[in-house]
Amino acid sequence: GMAGGMADGMMNRSAGQVAGRRLLSHVSHGVPHHSLAHVPESTLRQLDRITGSDRDLYRAAVIRFLYDIRRVELQTASVLLCPDQADRFWASVSDIGGLPLPRGGHTT
Repeated sequence: GMAGGMADGMMNRSAGQVAGRRLLSHVSHGVPHHSLAHVPESTLRQLDRITGSDRDLYRAAVIRFLYDIRRVELQTASVLLCPDQADRFWASVSDIGGLPLPRGGHTT
């Protein structure tokens, strides 16, 4: 998500490392790997209904973030998100829906 994209320079989230130091280890406790593929459709619909306001709040935060970034870029005549960062950001929020299009007018 957005925080993950912003923290890329500090933390390799997939490896659970900060500055080369491992933060987390995986302990399975004998529980098999879970997947949403095994969750009934009715349960997924209930979860969507329950988390709807969470998605609305996250969408509003993303829009505010984009607005603030653009405002600072215009005020300072600078670029805060290079094209690679912007592409990664848009990829991380692509499943939200209802967001304005990226500057190029298309999604990645």
